Amino acid sequence: MNNRAAMTIDPAGFLRSIRHDAKPVHTLLKELVDNAIDAGAKKVAFREDGDNLVIEDDGKGFPDLYREAFKYGDSQKTKSIGRYGVGMTQCALSLSDATTIESNGKAVRNDWAALESGHRDIADPPDMFTTDFTSGTRITLENYRERFGNRRLHKEDIKLAFSEMISEKRLEITWNGVRWDYFPKPRYNKGDQIDESFTFMKKRVRVVGGVYKPNDARGRKWSGYNVFWKGRLIAGNQKKNGVGTGEDVGTCWAFDVFLEDRGKERWNLSTNKDSIPEIPALLDRIYQDYTADLLKKSKDQQVEIEDAAFCTTITKILNGHGGQVGNQTRTKKGGKGSKQPTGTGTKKTRTFTATRAGRYYDPTGNRHKTGYSVTMSAMGADRGPGCVNELGSTLQVTLNSDDPCLGTMLTDTTANWLPILGLVKMLATWHAETKGSTLIQEDVVAHMNRVMENAVFPPGEIPDVLGK
Repeated sequence: MNNRAAMTIDPAGFLRSIRHDAKPVHTLLKELVDNAIDAGAKKVAFREDGDNLVIEDDGKGFPDLYREAFKYGDSQKTKSIGRYGVGMTQCALSLSDATTIESNGKAVRNDWAALESGHRDIADPPDMFTTDFTSGTRITLENYRERFGNRRLHKEDIKLAFSEMISEKRLEITWNGVRWDYFPKPRYNKGDQIDESFTFMKKRVRVVGGVYKPNDARGRKWSGYNVFWKGRLIAGNQKKNGVGTGEDVGTCWAFDVFLEDRGKERWNLSTNKDSIPEIPALLDRIYQDYTADLLKKSKDQQVEIEDAAFCTTITKILNGHGGQVGNQTRTKKGGKGSKQPTGTGTKKTRTFTATRAGRYYDPTGNRHKTGYSVTMSAMGADRGPGCVNELGSTLQVTLNSDDPCLGTMLTDTTANWLPILGLVKMLATWHAETKGSTLIQEDVVAHMNRVMENAVFPPGEIPDVLGK
C-alpha cells in the first residue's frame, strides 16, 4: 500500500494565481525584451494602440509558433537570458485579457479572461491562423490599460536594464516611435579607477569603475555596484554596508561587474533576472581584492566636501550676524520695510570697536566692515584647534580637522555647530588679543582664560564673544 501523498496542481487555479500576481509592469516587459534579444533582435518597439500594447522585434521569430507560443517553464535556452521559459507567458497572463503572437506568417491568440471565467477549457488549444506579419515577432497585449491598473510603469528601469546594450549599439528600443537613449556612465577621477578581470567560482568576472565627483549627475543612476550578464543589468545600485563596501564608505563611486559563463559553469540567474545568489560573496571578494582603497578615497572625498559645506554654513552665519550699515529709519509694514524714510522708528547706528571681529574689527583703526572666511585643513593633531590670518578686511579662520576636540564636535555637525561657532569666535578673539605682542607664559595663560570666559554663552543662544 502506498501511503505517500501525491502533489496535484489545478491548472485553472495556477492560471488565476499568475494573473493576479501584481508583479511590477517594467519587470514583466523586460522579459519580452529578453526574449527578443535571445531571438537575435536588434530593435524592439513598444507601441500603445488604444487600450492595447503592441511589442514588435526584428529577431528570428518562432521556428514553430503553434507548438512553442504559450509553453510555460519549458525552455531549451540554457545559455540565454530567457532560459526559464516563463517570462513571456507571465507577462501575457498578467498584463492582458487576451494575447496574440504573430511570427513568420503564423499567429496564435489565447483568451485568458475566458479561461479564468470558465467559458473556455484550459485544455483547449489557442486560436491559430495565418498573418501577413512575416519578419520577427509581434505581440499584442489586449486590454493592457485595464490590466495595468494602479501599477506604475517605470520606463527608466527598462532603459537602465538595457542601457549597456543601447550604448554599444547592440540594441535599439523605442516607445511610441521615440527612440530611447542610454544612461551615460560617470567620469571617474584620474587615478581613482580600475579595470580588472579574475576568476570566481570557475566563472569569469570583470570589474570596471572608480570614484567620481559629487557634481557629476551621471553618477546618480550608476552609484554602487552594477552587476551585468551579457550586457543586461541584473542587479543595480548594490550598496549595502558590509556587502562589498566595508563599514563606512562614501557615496560617489560606481563599479560595473560583468559576469561571463565559462563552459558548463553558469551563473544562477533568478527567474526574473534581478538577482544572483552568488552576489554577496562576489562583492566581498571584489572589495577585499580591488575596491577597498577606492572606497576609502570616496569617503575621504565626501568628508572634504561635507567639511567645506559646513564651513560655508558657519561663514554665512557669522557674517549674517554682523552689524547693520546705514542710519535710515524705516517703519515695518506687513513684515517688510518701506523704501522711503518716514522719520519714525528706531534709528540704526554704526558700531566701531577694536575687538568686535565680524562687525567692524580693524587693528589699523580704519572704519570698515570685517567678515569671516572659515575653512578646514589637516594641520596635525598637535597644532591645536586652528589658526587665524588677516586677508585684507577678512579674518581667515582655518580649523584643524586633525584636532581631537574639533573631531568630537564634527561627529554630528547638525547638532554641534554652536560649539564650533564659539570656537571660531574664540580663535578670532585670541588673534585680536595677541597680535603683535610678545607675551610671557603667565600672560598667555591669563589671556586664554579671558578668551575662555568670553566663549561661555547661555545654552541655545548664538555667542557674541567678541562683543563682550
